[in-house]
Amino acid sequence: MRKITAILIVLSMLFALAACKKKCEHEYSSTITKEATCAEEGLRTYTCSKCGDTYTEAIAKSNDHTYASEVIRSDGQFSLMTRRKSS
Repeated sequence: MRKITAILIVLSMLFALAACKKKCEHEYSSTITKEATCAEEGLRTYTCSKCGDTYTEAIAKSNDHTYASEVIRSDGQFSLMTRRKSS
């Protein structure tokens, strides 16, 4: 009787393990975890809405640069002008 009980326990554990490893038909959505800049790569994270599985991928460095220059206005005040340049 004990052997049968032990065998049943082992079989149920194996069945549960097999069910756990069943493949999910993933449905991923992505979010940008870190924005790419001209100096550093960014990071995009994908998450499955069904099982919570995640993976990440790098986002290439951006070629966009922001330049600033001071402009003195006719009233004697100065302001900071910025412009973006893509190369």
